[in-house]
Amino acid sequence: ELRLNDNILEGPLPDLFWNLNNLRVLELQKNLFTGTISESIWSLESIEDLRVGDNELTGSLSTQIGNLKKLERFWAYTNQLTGRIPTQMGQLTFLRDLSMDDNRLVGTIPKQLAALPLQELWLNLNKLSSSIPTEFGDMLGLENLYLDENVLTGFVSMVFRVAVASIWVCAVFYNCSAHSRTHSAPSLDCGLYISDSKQIPSQLGNLYNCTDVFLNNNKLIGAIPDTLGDMESLQRLRVHANSLSGSVPDSLCRLGLEQLSADCADLPQFGVLVSCPLGCCTECF
Repeated sequence: ELRLNDNILEGPLPDLFWNLNNLRVLELQKNLFTGTISESIWSLESIEDLRVGDNELTGSLSTQIGNLKKLERFWAYTNQLTGRIPTQMGQLTFLRDLSMDDNRLVGTIPKQLAALPLQELWLNLNKLSSSIPTEFGDMLGLENLYLDENVLTGFVSMVFRVAVASIWVCAVFYNCSAHSRTHSAPSLDCGLYISDSKQIPSQLGNLYNCTDVFLNNNKLIGAIPDTLGDMESLQRLRVHANSLSGSVPDSLCRLGLEQLSADCADLPQFGVLVSCPLGCCTECF
């Protein structure tokens, strides 16, 4: 194991690291390394934990990343990485923690990631496009999913068939709440956004353990489903800044949410888009 994180090391990543064939853990995060990730790193067949996040690395990820068959954790967050996410990452059958947020990645999210035993998936703060793969609904071990602040679009029909502990997916947005990125403690956030799905899927009521649903500042239409009242652990719901209509369901009001924001203000140009007959909305926009 080699841990050089949280220093002020700078310059390109030395090639000497990549000659350590028995290396299992390499932590280089939170330094000032520049340049690309050396191609020779992808020959480290024994590596299980590779962390190069929070540096100033550039370039794209090599398709040879699929060679790291024992890799369980890969952190490359907060760099300046570009290009697409290699589909070969679907070959990393032990990968549990993938963090590539806060880069300049483009293209689609590979559906191959859904076959991995991921518990943590951080792809937010990039330029990823297209829709969220429907296969993500089969990621039974997923605990934290962050896809916010990308340019995801399209219709999404996926249904999370298990109660995911923490999902924060926000794609087409204007001013969604940003969050700081730390790996020192588990996230306490839990939210869900279905990318540009037109209507709020009634199946969200299946997420019994989800505490926060953030749907604000998107292009959603239709009514708020009654089934959201089945989310027994729900504490905060944000549905404002959309084109929703109708009323907040009584079943939702009975949950006694800490926060419920909707377009319930009587604005001169629009009127009241969503009525809140039981007065359970805590914020009206």
